[in-house]
Formats: sequence, structure tokens, C-alpha cells
Amino acid sequence: MISSSVIYLFILAFVATSFAFGAISLQRKGMRYTPFFLLVFFVIAFLEYKGFFVWNQELEAVFAKAYLNLLPAMFFLYFLEFDIKAFFAKNGIGCSCFMGARRYWQLLLLALLVSFILQVVSLLFPIVPFVIESSLLASLFGLLLSFSVKLKPQVAGAKDIATTMFYLLVALFASKYDNLPSFF
Repeated sequence: MISSSVIYLFILAFVATSFAFGAISLQRKGMRYTPFFLLVFFVIAFLEYKGFFVWNQELEAVFAKAYLNLLPAMFFLYFLEFDIKAFFAKNGIGCSCFMGARRYWQLLLLALLVSFILQVVSLLFPIVPFVIESSLLASLFGLLLSFSVKLKPQVAGAKDIATTMFYLLVALFASKYDNLPSFF
């Protein structure tokens, strides 16, 4: 049974990343619909149902921190690579190139920094519920930066990181899901 926050995050990240890599590789081969996020949810929800996670203050705290930081960071990265021309032309296919470790960490740290700054802004100037406001601001900020032609080469691969964050968020939600149907 897992009660350590480090092991809890490792398990969630391992499951989420494994399925995210599968989804990303299939998307690169042209397969658009890959519901791997459902598999992430069911695997983690099943572990939760079987009592694999022992919920304590440490796990609750890491759940809240991961959720509040990953959600705006994910939205920022998704919109950072947004191609408005392809969106309206409906014939553009987004390119997601393999990136090196340096670019990966730069994008990840940039996304988390943007997430942190926009969370502070959302706390200081509340308009709508906190999670909605910080995620909306991150989306708008990413969308605005996506118009910069100079940034396009530097942000290639942002969607891949955002997809992995999405899968991690699915795993986080599934780990709190303790009411699975009885057939499990």
C-alpha cells in the first residue's frame, strides 16, 4: 500500500507517461483518435479501488499541488504550439518533432513558471473560480505567444509535454476515484 507522496507521484507519472508515449507515437503515425487517457484512468482508478493508495495528509497535499500546477501549465503548452492558420484552413497537420532533454526541461520549467505567475495573478485579482481563471489565463497567454513567428522553432514539442501532463492529470483524478462499479 502506498502512503508516500514520492512513490505515489512516481506511480502516477510512470503510468501516465507510458500511455502518453503510446498515444504520441500513434499520433505521429497519423492515428488521430487514441483513447489512452481512458486506460490511464481505469488503471489508476482500479489501483485506488483495490486500496493501493493510503490517503493521508501527505498524499492529499501532493494531489492538490500537482493538480493546481499541472492544469494551467498544460493549457499553456497546448496553446503555445497553436497554429491559427491550420485551425481555420482545416487542412494543416501540426508537427511535433522529437526534442532533446534541454528543450524538454526548458519548456517544462517555462510552463510551470507561467502557471505559478498566473496562479498568483488569479489569487490577487479573482474574477471567476481560481482553477478556471488560472487555466483560462494560461490558455490565453499560450495562444498569444503562439502568434510569435520567432518562437515557433523553440516551442516544437510543447504539445507532447502537454499531452503527458494531461495523462498525469487523468491519473491524479483517477487516484481519488473510490466508487468504481462493482464489476471491478
